[in-house]
Amino acid sequence: MQNIIGERRHFADFAPQIWANGYSVIPLQPRLKKPQLVETWRSACWERTSENDVRDLAAAYPDRGVGIACGRHTMAFDLDVDNEATIAVLRSIVEDICGVTQLVRVGRSPRIMLIYRAIEPILSIRLPKIDILGMGTQFAAYGVHPTTDADYLWIGETAPHLTPLEEITGVTNAQCEAVAAAICRAVCGARFKRMVFDIDLDLVRLNFTSRSHLFRQLLSSLLRGKARARREVETMVINHEIPPGYWGFVMRPEVEGGFDHRDFMERLNRGEFVEGLDRGAPAASDAPAAVSQ
Repeated sequence: MQNIIGERRHFADFAPQIWANGYSVIPLQPRLKKPQLVETWRSACWERTSENDVRDLAAAYPDRGVGIACGRHTMAFDLDVDNEATIAVLRSIVEDICGVTQLVRVGRSPRIMLIYRAIEPILSIRLPKIDILGMGTQFAAYGVHPTTDADYLWIGETAPHLTPLEEITGVTNAQCEAVAAAICRAVCGARFKRMVFDIDLDLVRLNFTSRSHLFRQLLSSLLRGKARARREVETMVINHEIPPGYWGFVMRPEVEGGFDHRDFMERLNRGEFVEGLDRGAPAASDAPAAVSQ
């Protein structure tokens, strides 16, 4: 696999062009995956940083890595498993449901990340060793991987600095949920019931403008029940009414007998999947033709 980037690059080299192509960029801490602007970076999940701000950030942090904020503009399937056979199965599930993306990033092989355009604000889904990166998340796109000490590689048809976001295959929440459900069925078999809407308590530690929204939703869930609270936010997602601050919500699997994180992770590491299950994959929607090089 050939690296589409070539030599090692930094924020000043790539961020302005990536921003011009429609992605939401943020600087990362030196040789880390963490955002540089710890208190404010999540706003980039909703509104892209202005061109002037990107220029200023490039001047202030020229050698930092480039992160791409997920949620409203971009999303990603982070397949964080060290078993090549498992990666092949997981990738096929994603592509069967969402179509083939032109953007494939590698940090530490065989782990890969498949990046898509967000047709609507995407909810994050967390599974052991698998993250569907939506609202309130970001990923390292350019820079040096902290473990391999090598550049992140773009091994698909193109890379964010080369192709506008509008030309990248788009996905919806329904497709992301279908991917998560298909993976859970493949690992858990008939014990998997469904994906459920939930409040992500790991993201309670937000800045104050975000906490007001999250606490309001927490209060709603206590007074009127989680089911009502989930329906309210789900409706807002569908109607594109969710304001900045609602990134404390995720989809989680419901499994008969309880969801065993350790068992799920071990099965992925061993490449153990249930055979003969119908993935129930909807056809990919709004998927453009492949981008030619």
